[in-house]
Amino acid sequence: MKRLIALFMVGICCGCEQLNISDIEDNDKGTTGKEKENINIIFPGVTGRGTVEAPYTTTQVLQLGGTLLDRDVWIISYAVGEAYSGMKNATFDIEECTHGSNILLSDDSLCTSPTNILPVELNKTALKTAIGLNYNPLYHRQCIVLQGTITAYLGQLGVRTVTHHMWFPNHSIPKNISKDWEKDNYEF
Repeated sequence: MKRLIALFMVGICCGCEQLNISDIEDNDKGTTGKEKENINIIFPGVTGRGTVEAPYTTTQVLQLGGTLLDRDVWIISYAVGEAYSGMKNATFDIEECTHGSNILLSDDSLCTSPTNILPVELNKTALKTAIGLNYNPLYHRQCIVLQGTITAYLGQLGVRTVTHHMWFPNHSIPKNISKDWEKDNYEF
């Protein structure tokens, strides 16, 4: 409880918005069925653990690959584009991001190549309007922190079942990696 209060106070002091998404539920089919919970997302100062306090970067998720399959993790990255009906149709031009069924994440905010990309499925109306670049063009190439399940998506490693997210415009991915990165991630 003290930790939650401390995180809340840091959020107020930093002027960050508080996220109170209760497992994105809408009238679409396929809701998660998880119990609702409120999460405070404060911009992290370190990466490498897959937690809200130290989320993975796209590169870290891709490095860990199959060891993360079916795990629910936190990721920090830049939303750089979308891929309609497969990665062969990936676009990084905001004018061409018109479908909203997914976003592409990269550690490079200026990415224009489908390599080293993590696609994220947006399978619910609430997700499409909150995260989809067609609804949020000002968030193109901006930092986002989200929680989802690592799985196969669009023929490669990706993210499905997004349960929480928070945009951090004009922020950069932290360069500091958790000192327990190898221990935490290679000794599951």
